[in-house]
Amino acid sequence: ALFEFTRDSLKKEPEVEQPQQTSLFDDADDNEPELEAEPELIFSLFVVAEQERPFQGAELIQTLVEQGMRHGDMDIFHRHAQANGRGAVQFSLANAFEPGIFDLKKVDDIETRGLALFMALPGPKKPMKAYELMIKTAQGITKELGGFVLDASKSTFSKQIESHHKEQIVEFERKQLLNK
Repeated sequence: ALFEFTRDSLKKEPEVEQPQQTSLFDDADDNEPELEAEPELIFSLFVVAEQERPFQGAELIQTLVEQGMRHGDMDIFHRHAQANGRGAVQFSLANAFEPGIFDLKKVDDIETRGLALFMALPGPKKPMKAYELMIKTAQGITKELGGFVLDASKSTFSKQIESHHKEQIVEFERKQLLNK
């Protein structure tokens, strides 16, 4: 089954992480605080492999890294403000199928038919740029590895959906300015 991103799955830390970290704010070297509030908006895209050509191992990881993604927190990939992996997370990418992660210790065993890219607001300081980068990344992956991009409802990602998302981002930014 496709891994579903909900408000709950973004808030939940994987069970394994709990013993090492009692609070989200313990990380002294983290320059961005974690989301304290529940995300108001979540944008997600799916990159789905061609029927006979699932995304695999080293080739997949190489492509993600070339697209500026870095493996990190929660064993998934993140796009940071800078392509070298520095700065705040702009959006993230998970395996769209259970368990949703990428175990780099077993890179040769990695095989998936889908990737889920997602971005939560509030989040990136420049949400429109982050959203456009997320789309470009999804398209870059399909250009390299084949496949196609779907929206959150698993329909073909279209210009209409993109416009609708951008309107939501503009509206979100407008509200943020009013609340300052």
